[in-house]
Amino acid sequence: MGDDSMAAPRLLPPEPRLFVDRVDEFVALDQALGDALERGVPLLAVRTGLPGVGKTTLAVKWAYHVRDRFPDGQLYYELGGSVEPGPVPASDVLRDILVQLGVDEERVPHHEHERAAVVRSLTADKRILLVLDDAFSAAQVMALLPSSPTCAVVVTSRKWLDDPAWAYVDRAVLEPLAAEFATELLNEASGLDLGAEEAAVKRLVSACAGLPLALEVVAGQLRRPRRRIADVVEAVLAGKGAVASIETVLDVAYRDLAPQLAQAYRRLALHPGPDFGVPVAAAMLGVPPREGRAQLDELVDVNLLSPVGTDRYRFHPLVAAHARDWSAAGSTVAECDEVRGRVVAWYVDRAISLARSLSQRWWTDFERFERVDPAFGGPDAAALARRGFQAEHLNLLAALLQADDEKKHADVLALGDALWPWLYNTDRSVDLDLVQRRAVGAAEALGDRVAVMRMRNQFGSAFEMRGELAEAKHEFRTSLEIARELQHVLGQQSNLEWLGILLEQEGELRRALEHLEASADAARQIEDPVQRARAMALGAMHTGRVLVKVGHFTEAIPLSQNAMAYFTEHSDDVNKARCLDLLGRAELGLGRPAVARLLAEQAVEVSAESGPLSLHIAALRTLADVEDACGDEVAATLHRAQAAELS
Repeated sequence: MGDDSMAAPRLLPPEPRLFVDRVDEFVALDQALGDALERGVPLLAVRTGLPGVGKTTLAVKWAYHVRDRFPDGQLYYELGGSVEPGPVPASDVLRDILVQLGVDEERVPHHEHERAAVVRSLTADKRILLVLDDAFSAAQVMALLPSSPTCAVVVTSRKWLDDPAWAYVDRAVLEPLAAEFATELLNEASGLDLGAEEAAVKRLVSACAGLPLALEVVAGQLRRPRRRIADVVEAVLAGKGAVASIETVLDVAYRDLAPQLAQAYRRLALHPGPDFGVPVAAAMLGVPPREGRAQLDELVDVNLLSPVGTDRYRFHPLVAAHARDWSAAGSTVAECDEVRGRVVAWYVDRAISLARSLSQRWWTDFERFERVDPAFGGPDAAALARRGFQAEHLNLLAALLQADDEKKHADVLALGDALWPWLYNTDRSVDLDLVQRRAVGAAEALGDRVAVMRMRNQFGSAFEMRGELAEAKHEFRTSLEIARELQHVLGQQSNLEWLGILLEQEGELRRALEHLEASADAARQIEDPVQRARAMALGAMHTGRVLVKVGHFTEAIPLSQNAMAYFTEHSDDVNKARCLDLLGRAELGLGRPAVARLLAEQAVEVSAESGPLSLHIAALRTLADVEDACGDEVAATLHRAQAAELS
């Protein structure tokens, strides 16, 4: 994962098609960039202003204007400062930046400071532009700033941001458009020649107060057949005095919608996440996907909905709030409940289909999971599933929170089960805690002892991930007690294995082996041959690792080889890399450095392609130790330096 191999990402939103004036604002940003380069510091430009004034449009348009000056990439991220469910944690932003920069998701570090260090490493001496939209606070931005003086960061926010630690920042307030440019935007957005109705246009521009969002929504009304400007003006100004609010403009646009489209507007407002694709939108609307896409595109045509990338859509925050208000006022409680139920059901099924493509583990609600086909098949199924989880990450969490608020315990339980393998294997400890805490509560509310056992087991993994071993041990022991009470063999096996792993981390290696041996005994009693084989392979790998730590290298090798054969057959490259690293350590312990080197090199190669970053670092360190034993000090020094750089 060297810097030289990093592809130059082009991940800005589509270039705004409607854009007028802002010449002075462009000049100011160009000047700020030049000043920053002269000072030898990265540009930090912050633009604030009224809602709907065009801050995001300015930032993205300028990014396209200067993109040739940033050939190593232009990145965009929404920080959620003014929308529900609230600001995006800096740690999550850093994760996504790393993924955008080409880091495999499994290799992203666990802690925020580690992620920030890798971002700085990847962007050192690079020319990268980062657009951070809708920031909540200076602290949120501060955690994301690159150190390279050839990088630039443009921030938009409704707030005036400041931080004493900022060495150089260029701030400005974006003002509404002057009347002549507001008129120009209205002409361009409507696609009409409005020159013959100058007086009416002047009143309409004044009513919109120079705010581009309001002007674009009004333009959507003007494109309607046989629509007179005077009628739109009167509708906008009715009861609002000389100047209307954006809310008034949106009211006019909403009332002008055909009944079916007005219903779509209200229903889509009930989507719990930040954006959505055609399939879930069609489910909410209760129509086939083709008809759903047509309704989405009609809302785009009247500027009430915005396309985001390929086949995804979102509301502007102000439009979203307006749509929610109309949903509450214009829909029955039963209709809203039905739509919310559809959206949660869609995301539950989507999570299950992705989880079944990602993992062969056992599921609590086996019948429900078996009713949903895996999203993907073939050798790339796991990689495609990880991308699917990444694309719907925030929506899945939002659906779980909504289901939890509505006491849909079975849905919360299913999401807790389905999300676990992705959240755990990508080190998302905060999200894992959020999900599993609610899943435990749902299981207890249902009175389902098997579900309580399973969810407490998974809740324990959230504590283990954060290094909170005492809390993890409590959850695994509680889960083990329930498993024994229910005579649930899989539950006993899993909890004994986890407790062995915790004892290993605490340095209690002999006791760890005892627990892993007990786990293996339970695994042999598992009736399902698929789950039995998987449990035996995992147990063999964990036991082999502990045996190496206590110096029992000869015993460790056959266990690790058997485990690696299983993971190779089932295309589990992450655990295959772990076994290769383990075998390399065992061979080194037996004084066979040449064999160890071949295994360690394979571990480095496989972990570089598919393993978590922590695994790749461990493999590099093992290889360095082996190279020391082979007398290759130069190679050992190089690989230790590489591991240190990634740490």
